[in-house]
Amino acid sequence: MTGAQARTINLGIYSAFSRIPWPKSYFMKILAVCFVGTHIPLIVTVILGLWLVDLSGGAKLAVLGLLLVGTIIGTVATIVIVRGMLAPVAAIDRNLTRFRDCDEFDELPQVGNDELSDLMQTVNTVVRRVTQTRKELEALSFQDDLVGIGNRRWLLGRASEILSRSEQNWRPTTIALIDLDAFKHINDTCGHNVGDEVLKEISDILAEQSRPTDLLGRIGGDEFCIIFLKCRAQEAEAAIDRMRAAIETRGLSTRYGVPVSISCGLTERHDSKEDLDETLARADRALYAAKAAGRNRTQIAPPAATSAT
Repeated sequence: MTGAQARTINLGIYSAFSRIPWPKSYFMKILAVCFVGTHIPLIVTVILGLWLVDLSGGAKLAVLGLLLVGTIIGTVATIVIVRGMLAPVAAIDRNLTRFRDCDEFDELPQVGNDELSDLMQTVNTVVRRVTQTRKELEALSFQDDLVGIGNRRWLLGRASEILSRSEQNWRPTTIALIDLDAFKHINDTCGHNVGDEVLKEISDILAEQSRPTDLLGRIGGDEFCIIFLKCRAQEAEAAIDRMRAAIETRGLSTRYGVPVSISCGLTERHDSKEDLDETLARADRALYAAKAAGRNRTQIAPPAATSAT
């Protein structure tokens, strides 16, 4: 038997029973098969036997009554047992439906040693792998491959989520756009490999000097963004100065033989109704002013006027 033949499922009988208009329930169809396959032949056999055996009418009725009671008891017991035997199928369907609709899944129990037990464990394994793969893909989609911090998509999505909450959770917030000075000169002079190393070094310094509550991401080639939650511009400026000092302490300029420094544009955000893109644009204008003023410095843009409530 080839692999393709082994994977072929013979659904002929199932398909035939599925076309029967009643009963619609798979459970009831199994019961119907059990009843027809066992009780009908038994009843017919007993009736024929009674017909052939010379018994009085009362004795025959007694035997038929006993047969009827036994059949009812057997039918009830069969219903209970078959429903219990099909419980794993119902559990698989219920949990896969929740996983599809709500991303929730309860591990199926590890009981039994038959085909249904194997099926439940296979479903557990597949769901775990799908969940893990999805988490890995989400992490990759939100992480900058080069420097290992959040990318623009992650940063703006997380910022929008936080800034949409009560202002007590973030107000005031200062947004910093940070640009590596003369990055093209570094790439042209030392090569792109060195340029990548410098970006990683800068990323590490920014992360080390940021608070755990700050949001740090790389949003462009040599441009980073830090969102300082519940922080005024002057406090953020002091943090940027510490980052700039750390760059000097590490001696990046000496190590690579080219000037390595950062310029920064800062602006505060007070108004929850202000579009995030407008806040970023204001910080970007401040960054441009810092570059125009000679680089390796921080420029603070005044916040937008708070709208009336």
